[in-house]
Amino acid sequence: MSLTTLVQTRMKMYLYEHNKEMSTSAIAQMLSIMLYYKRFFPYYVSNILAGLDMNGKGVVCSYDPIGHYEFSNYRAGGSAGLFCNLFLIISWV
Repeated sequence: MSLTTLVQTRMKMYLYEHNKEMSTSAIAQMLSIMLYYKRFFPYYVSNILAGLDMNGKGVVCSYDPIGHYEFSNYRAGGSAGLFCNLFLIISWV
């Protein structure tokens, strides 16, 4: 089962149990716990979570392989991450 499928399943379970959508910060924490649980045999993916916070402001969150995450204004990952980050830095200024 893929990581994306696991996250989507847990989000659906939350919706059925609480009758509301998960907040972006709750999804960020849930994904962090899921990645930390697999820290000895990690998923080899570059995780980036994007959404809206409670105030309607955009949120971007990136993860390392063991679940540590940080929020930033922009983020790119994967094999093209270095080149995309350079473009984003130039565009942000």
